[in-house]
Amino acid sequence: MNISFANVYSQKVEGIHLQIITLESDKPVNFKLKKNTFKLKDSTALFKKLSELKTNWINDGYLSASIDSLVRDSNNYLAYLHIGPLFKWKELSLEDIESEAKKASGINKKDFANNRVKHEIFQSKRNRLIKYYENNGYPFAQIGIESFSTKNNYFKGRLYINKNQKIYFDTIFIKGKVNISNKLIYKYIGIKPGDLFNQRKIDQINSNLNKLPYIEPAKPTEIEFFNKTADIHIYLKKKKSNLFNGIVGFTTNEEENKLKFTGNVKFDLNNSFGIGEHIDLHWENYKDSSQFLSTGIIFPYLFFLPIGVEANFQLDKDLLDYLNVNYSFAILYDIKPGNNIHVYFNQKRSYVIENDLEIESRFDNINNYLFGLSIGIDKTNRIILPRKGFNVQLSTGYGNRWTEQKGNSSMLEAGFFCAYYWKATNNLTFNFKNTSKGMYNDTGFYENEMYKIGGIRSIRGFDEKSLLASSYSIFTFEPRVFISNYSFLSIFTDYIYFEKNEIELTSQNHGISLGSGISIDSKAGIFSLNFAVGKLNDNPFRLSNTKLHFGYSARF
Repeated sequence: MNISFANVYSQKVEGIHLQIITLESDKPVNFKLKKNTFKLKDSTALFKKLSELKTNWINDGYLSASIDSLVRDSNNYLAYLHIGPLFKWKELSLEDIESEAKKASGINKKDFANNRVKHEIFQSKRNRLIKYYENNGYPFAQIGIESFSTKNNYFKGRLYINKNQKIYFDTIFIKGKVNISNKLIYKYIGIKPGDLFNQRKIDQINSNLNKLPYIEPAKPTEIEFFNKTADIHIYLKKKKSNLFNGIVGFTTNEEENKLKFTGNVKFDLNNSFGIGEHIDLHWENYKDSSQFLSTGIIFPYLFFLPIGVEANFQLDKDLLDYLNVNYSFAILYDIKPGNNIHVYFNQKRSYVIENDLEIESRFDNINNYLFGLSIGIDKTNRIILPRKGFNVQLSTGYGNRWTEQKGNSSMLEAGFFCAYYWKATNNLTFNFKNTSKGMYNDTGFYENEMYKIGGIRSIRGFDEKSLLASSYSIFTFEPRVFISNYSFLSIFTDYIYFEKNEIELTSQNHGISLGSGISIDSKAGIFSLNFAVGKLNDNPFRLSNTKLHFGYSARF
């Protein structure tokens, strides 16, 4: 920047006015300043603004733009601008660049035909080309311009590429005391010995491994280059991934004015056999004489192929009215860590335990089966208590529904889950979540086949599994203030809209709950306490309906 000072001092001046002046004789055709006056805080802001303006003019094709002089009168500054001619590309030859590279980088000969010479655009295209070659075996590729010439403010040249040595991955060293197969690590990182060098995959190694519940990087991955090969050194350490989770709930029985207890226990076992498998067991006592049991197993890479399998079994006994048995089987395909597709089969049977006229109108013996597809995308920064990112899951299934009273009919089921975590500050995270699910057919549904919602794992402030619905949508807003990595204070609100499409009646309801919670991480585990109160439709909030949940989670 060429500046001649007239009565300009080095001290900071508070509150100044800057005016940009261009000489009419120096103005190129069609040049016009978008803004020529500025109010600035001090002289530091003044010089920052002048530097910014000059950079913008150069990036817009005025390569010889400069501030010729700066004159001060009290707190008023006059900056005399020399714009100079507008430079354009006449031609930039791309003959040396392969068509695949041009397509991947988005570079096109038309970008440089009679267009302004914009440094930022050229650098952006060049960097995309470099990345293409880095991700296709050439980590030391160089790109530049040769046969460069200028005439009458028009540039002409040829873009050349020097790929240098083609590199292949040779040995992948897995370092650390971890119980996991090397072949499984290759699947998770998307790299195996013999593959072409790919810088993008290298950059994603640690983030991909961080998504696994049972291992984590001990330090950044290192790359060692040789003549034609590169070795990868991955440093891992075991993560406490097996989980015991217990929750005890307290609520008041309005009819008897007595305190009621609910119980919820969950076990998760991960990678016990070193092949990345996941086993879970979930038991729940959600009301008197009612039990819920769920178990499942996932093998993410069957025989180290890019497909896996999942099997689940659920048993739900509701008082003395009915027994539900549900099992499912799925084939999994991981597109990449965090992104997966499931093709599944699900069968649900419901058996009425007692038969009388009242029960016949509400319950029936049922046999449903569905074939479906689900897609999951996880872009969160960690599995446990994410602080930023998002998670989306979509599912849809279609099949046959048989009931003893109505016979056969078709049935459609769809589900949607979305969670977004916004890290506002180092300690504050805002959680936005929606969970929606619905089943649809022409005849309506019996109570024993509907979804059971309510409680600590769905909409807080309501009794566990106390709301019946054929379709529902739950919205959650929850700010969390983190005290440590896994300790936080929170307030939350849950809103639900749900429908009961029964055999002879359809109803719509909505509910809302308010609450707060605390979670404390310690060497013994994570202790949590949640208060919530909810209401349905136009009913008022009643503090006597407050739900209290104590929780304990331990990882081992």
